Amino acid sequence: MVSIVVVVINEGPDLAFEITRQIIVFQLNSILHGLVPTLDFALGLGMERGTTNVVHLLTLQPFGQVARYATRSVTHWAQTKGVFNGQLAEQARLVPIRAGLVTRLAEQKSKHISTQHDKSDPNYALKPKDSAMKAVMFEKFQEAPKVVTVDDPTPAADGVVVQVRATGVCRSDWHGWMGHDSDINLPHIPGHELAGVVASVGKDVRNWKVGDRVTVPFICGCGSCRECHAGHQQVCLHQQQPGFTHWGSFAEYVPIHRADLNVIALPESMDFATAASLGCRFATSFRAVIDQGKVSAGQWVAVHGCGGVGLSAVMIASAAGANVIGIDLDPAKLELARQLGAVAAIDGNGDVVEAIMEITKGGAHVSLDALGHPATMTNSIMCLRPRGKHIQVGLLLGEHAAPPVPMPKIVGQEIELLGSHGIQAHRYGAMLDMVESGKLDPARLVGDRIGLETAPEALMNMDKFQSIGVTVITSF
Repeated sequence: MVSIVVVVINEGPDLAFEITRQIIVFQLNSILHGLVPTLDFALGLGMERGTTNVVHLLTLQPFGQVARYATRSVTHWAQTKGVFNGQLAEQARLVPIRAGLVTRLAEQKSKHISTQHDKSDPNYALKPKDSAMKAVMFEKFQEAPKVVTVDDPTPAADGVVVQVRATGVCRSDWHGWMGHDSDINLPHIPGHELAGVVASVGKDVRNWKVGDRVTVPFICGCGSCRECHAGHQQVCLHQQQPGFTHWGSFAEYVPIHRADLNVIALPESMDFATAASLGCRFATSFRAVIDQGKVSAGQWVAVHGCGGVGLSAVMIASAAGANVIGIDLDPAKLELARQLGAVAAIDGNGDVVEAIMEITKGGAHVSLDALGHPATMTNSIMCLRPRGKHIQVGLLLGEHAAPPVPMPKIVGQEIELLGSHGIQAHRYGAMLDMVESGKLDPARLVGDRIGLETAPEALMNMDKFQSIGVTVITSF
């Protein structure tokens, strides 16, 4: 098997070597067996470290001359190394070469290709400058994001790039913008609830092809750590999260790593906006209610906070046969909770614990803090009956990261405290089965549908809790 190293040289030997280190090594048998048309470019100049600058010479030549020059260069280089025979050299002349792309790649200097760059960084994109996408980006925490133009991403060998057709605006994105997440490096593109179509596929991906309709959990497992081996990708020790550990889905395209492990096929009957709502809030609630809470028919379940996570939990717990109580400050959200199956709704301005104790005749079996606030967390614990379960779903970050907890109640009544953080890709099947059977209808949770241009305002206002249901970006 013969390999050709495809290198574009503009800044001298160091740059040539750095590009060589990037994943630009194509196996010749792949090139000769029809994979070239799926690539942005197939063959540049085969060189080795230390070769002098030749790209500027190519910029002045017609396409045909460029193609012939590049082919001769590769052939000569390979023959001097004793790895290229005449027959293969003749076949290589059939490989298409895009001269303009070669030149533009060379023009991407240290901004995009640097010897200090971490080649494992999912944000890295080796693309021509005119292959660009729109995205929402913030350069400083708590400063207004802007819609900008950046280079398209390219897939890692084990990854895919998804063309985003819909992406949710979540309070977790707001926390990231506020600076509450240590994984975020600036400048940054938020967004982690997404659905779309596979646009490009890494060379090692086996289960996905261009055009597949997909979604992804917001926590992507590495597949190699002990938690992933046990099937607990939601707590992967080396997890990646679009919109947090790397650039996210408030953009036309987003890269996803370990695609065969993390990407999920969408049912044809599900629209992209509904699918995007699954990625964080609905799927997180499914795991919280079904897997962590183990809610069963006849139990009392209290849901504190009826935003996207809370309303999802109301629907899911009701579908499981539980008696659900929704708690919120907004009458409109409480009304929607009733429509989604809640048997009671409580105004959060009153004595929430007393009201729940009275309705349930002794306390809830399971209670969820779906908001993430010291008040809702405390109410969730205090409203439980002995040996009840508190599920913490909402994030407590920033100034609320270490709230006091009612330990006497926890110890004296043997209260279980459980966290719930995302869901594994392999558990989507059970959730989607309930959707396709009609037991769950996440489409009812989709609220405002907005464009990318208005996403910055929606993101900055997430702490005001003005929207009903899940706000989704559907036009880019």
